[in-house]
Amino acid sequence: MYSSNMIHEKVKYLIKKIDSHSLFSSINTFEKMQTFMKYDVFTCWDCMCIIKVLYGKIVSVEAPWFPPKDAFSASLLCHIIGEEESDLAFDGKTYLSHFDIYIAAMRRAHANTGPIVNFMNRLYAQEPVQTALAQCGIEPFVQRYVNTTFSFFGLEVHQVAAAFCFGREALAPNLFSSLLSHLKQQQYFGEEEKLCELLYFCNRHIELDGSSHFPKMLTMLDTLCGQDERKWEEVLNVAITAIQAKIDFYSDMLQEISNKQPLSVE
Repeated sequence: MYSSNMIHEKVKYLIKKIDSHSLFSSINTFEKMQTFMKYDVFTCWDCMCIIKVLYGKIVSVEAPWFPPKDAFSASLLCHIIGEEESDLAFDGKTYLSHFDIYIAAMRRAHANTGPIVNFMNRLYAQEPVQTALAQCGIEPFVQRYVNTTFSFFGLEVHQVAAAFCFGREALAPNLFSSLLSHLKQQQYFGEEEKLCELLYFCNRHIELDGSSHFPKMLTMLDTLCGQDERKWEEVLNVAITAIQAKIDFYSDMLQEISNKQPLSVE
């Protein structure tokens, strides 16, 4: 009989490909670090989209209100969303979403926020996501990644939970640990002050995702799937697709970073 831990074991070989991805070792200049942030911020944004869609499949998000379909899962998601949308910022005084913390980290590092700001402004103007992606000047591989994320949203609740659990929360701790380890080896390119908010962002995700969010999502999947083998097979398929999408995203980014080094934006 399947369980969330069994699914985790089945996809560990893919997770290890991300942990050891050569993208990290290719970031050997501060300019390449800035370019990484320019692209990676889109994964921070669409991560929030996943969890919001997942939440909306379990609880009422508008009037008239109805009791949640699964109060246990609702409780877990409320806790995660609270930390993702309103966490303590780098200054230790204010509260920001993790997305806004990342944007602040980009600005401190003088990374190019133009594409993500343009994209968000188009969304505020109610442009469809795919149109906004195509019009904001972001590279096709970023568009493919976001579109893959959005392809999960019409699926059943356990499948969306799988995309969030294994495509995001299972990856983040080691992913950010690998990035931090590489930055330390590079002695932060002599720009540690400019990277301090990024370091805070990474450490916060290592702390939350590894010790709290990922274990909670495993428990949630056990609750959602129970002993239904069909659901567990679907969870496995989505998990593989979501993790492979991140591998492809990093491989495409590696090629992009290797081919050119865009100027930073002051």
